[in-house]
Amino acid sequence: MALTVLGAVLAFAAFTSAASLDEAGAVNRLQQELKRSADYRAHGNCLSLLVEESEPAFFGIAVYEKHGDGCPGDPATMPVLDRFQVDAATGALRRYDAVEDRYADWVPDKAR
Repeated sequence: MALTVLGAVLAFAAFTSAASLDEAGAVNRLQQELKRSADYRAHGNCLSLLVEESEPAFFGIAVYEKHGDGCPGDPATMPVLDRFQVDAATGALRRYDAVEDRYADWVPDKAR
């Protein structure tokens, strides 16, 4: 029985490390959640994601609002709407809270 449990733990650990997100996977993970989020869906295709940090544990990604080429706004500007961290091991999302000056867990509001 102990060997079976140990085997399951080792198999899970191997899966977890093998399933870690790379930069493209982290961007895709965030992009998919932004599309599902009521707050970001209104922007349609007028969002741009830029990886600003690449650490072993997470990727720091800025969400920009695109202007021009069919997107409203001054084409000479591209304001940052939010910053996120995507956990490389779990895919968990954290959004930067400017008031608290820290990243906090983020679950998109899909209710609208």
